[in-house]
Amino acid sequence: FNDERKARNLETYLKTKFVRFLMMQMLASMNMSKSTFNYVPVQDFENEWNDEELYRKYELSNDEIQLIENSMKSMGV
Repeated sequence: FNDERKARNLETYLKTKFVRFLMMQMLASMNMSKSTFNYVPVQDFENEWNDEELYRKYELSNDEIQLIENSMKSMGV
């Protein structure tokens, strides 16, 4: 990014439980590759994203949200 704010918004996005859960679905080992991000949707990084906004945007059910919340620890974003 040419804009520090967008870069920081990307960093915040990558630290969400939502994104880390999606990445975990593709991660077979500790080695990350481009394919690790196959399920991670690209966002508009003009905005800062958090899990609640992403759950709402993608219309996740309560069961789906609970699965993510119970599977991932917070990174203290």
